[in-house]
Amino acid sequence: VTDTGWGTIPVPFPSPVTARYLRIVADQPDQGGERGGQMAISEVGAYAATSAGLNLTLGKPTQALYIDGTQALMQPASLPAYADDGNPATTSQATQQYRWMQQIDLGQPESVNVISLLQPDSAFATNWHVDVSLDGSTFWTVARHDDNAGGLSGVQLDSPVMARYIRIVADRPDNGGQTGGQMAISEVGVFGQK
Repeated sequence: VTDTGWGTIPVPFPSPVTARYLRIVADQPDQGGERGGQMAISEVGAYAATSAGLNLTLGKPTQALYIDGTQALMQPASLPAYADDGNPATTSQATQQYRWMQQIDLGQPESVNVISLLQPDSAFATNWHVDVSLDGSTFWTVARHDDNAGGLSGVQLDSPVMARYIRIVADRPDNGGQTGGQMAISEVGVFGQK
């Protein structure tokens, strides 16, 4: 993980690894006076490659929607399914409206406590939030992420929530000429516990 600020940033591996020991190593600051001062760790979470630790979104039905809930038109070479296909080189990105949302159907209610979002450095939401629902019609907000700069970011919920539907909603950019340009999603990760 590079250039992190304060907060939780999940780091999904491209494929599971088998390990007994886990090491978190501070690479910077390596001299006095640098941003951050010194590494401090509040919590470390490691999710195993079991039914409780896999990304719950992989290959699940997903759609790109405008804020009013209508189906979004997509950028060239972009598909809604690219948001959870396991390939970080593909992206889901709407067109014609700055704000849009990616909605994923987990297929059944799941206990969710970590959401990660991978966005390209060339197009990203600087501010986004996560809405969840059990029935696909009544949604509530469970997390917000501000000051994003592309790449991998994420949120750990204060406590797990039951959800079947997950929405990643772009809050900013909400107009032209803003940092990030427009939200593009390489991968959404949703992790929970049984």
